[in-house]
Amino acid sequence: MQFLPLGTQVGFEPSKLGKLWNALAKLALHIGIPTSKDVTVNQYGDVEKIACKVREALAEIREVSEGTLAFVGIGGQEVSFECSCGAKNKRRLELLNDGQTVNCIRPNCNESYKYEQADMSFVRRVFEVVCSCCNYSNSIPQNIIDKLPTNRAYLLICSGCGENNYLSWELNVVQRTMPLTTD
Repeated sequence: MQFLPLGTQVGFEPSKLGKLWNALAKLALHIGIPTSKDVTVNQYGDVEKIACKVREALAEIREVSEGTLAFVGIGGQEVSFECSCGAKNKRRLELLNDGQTVNCIRPNCNESYKYEQADMSFVRRVFEVVCSCCNYSNSIPQNIIDKLPTNRAYLLICSGCGENNYLSWELNVVQRTMPLTTD
């Protein structure tokens, strides 16, 4: 029998990462509560203890990150699609649900797709913005809108005329002119 190496998988214990997180929080993020008014409170933790725990956490994270495989099993039918950024995205069919949102595998890509089970296709999720100058309809990734902070604007340069359009979330108060009915 000939074996074909697929990669390496480094196992890790989520509870260990949780314990490291809690230890770092105790050492570096939280100030101790004094037991009486005579007890002084140190504003900063012990630098050596913090550095030691950070090194321990980094070693654990490095070990996990060195694995080249990240999946729950081999086998099953696989479907794939190419993102508009050029990345080939693969998913196991048995793990997909109709209407499920699937993000591109590239960390810096804002594209996402809706899986349609009827024809096993992935439809790009977009937000249509009509240019305020030329009425051209511009498509931007829906994730940009979903992640847009309330205190920031997104600059969209119109593909039709090159005009700058700014998108931002805005809170409006609408006054009712007619009474509500409970029909």
